[in-house]
Amino acid sequence: MKKTIKKIICLAMCALTLFAFAGCSGSENKELDIEKLSGDLLAQVQFKDTLTKIDDDMISKLYGIDYAEEQIVYVSTGATAEEIALFKLKDSADAQKAYDAVNKRLDYQKNSYELYIPEEMVKLDAAVIELYGNYVIFCVSDGDTAKTIIEEYIK
Repeated sequence: MKKTIKKIICLAMCALTLFAFAGCSGSENKELDIEKLSGDLLAQVQFKDTLTKIDDDMISKLYGIDYAEEQIVYVSTGATAEEIALFKLKDSADAQKAYDAVNKRLDYQKNSYELYIPEEMVKLDAAVIELYGNYVIFCVSDGDTAKTIIEEYIK
């Protein structure tokens, strides 16, 4: 009888330990190096256009985001819709607000390119937009390379 009770207590302690470790592995707390991610995207994705890093004032004008803790945005010359935008926000509320702003930017780009350069709609329709904890990740490019790189960072 005592051995059975000890086994049950031991099993319960092991289960509690497993649950405790599982609770610590959530992706919400994972830090992303957005500088490294942007570098990987620039180096590994085959962009057809030249992407140029823009300053905070221009980011605010294009996205309406002036509350990010960190932000990196690369835009094309306008000949394509290609773009990279990475934002680190203070909390999940700001992250959701930035995610909505990025979606608004995507809608604006779709409306612009639909008549201007309709061939770019394929890229815009396949744009990657991820809300990951306090981060928002956005990339417009050809193919699945950007999506694969981003998934490696957020898995």
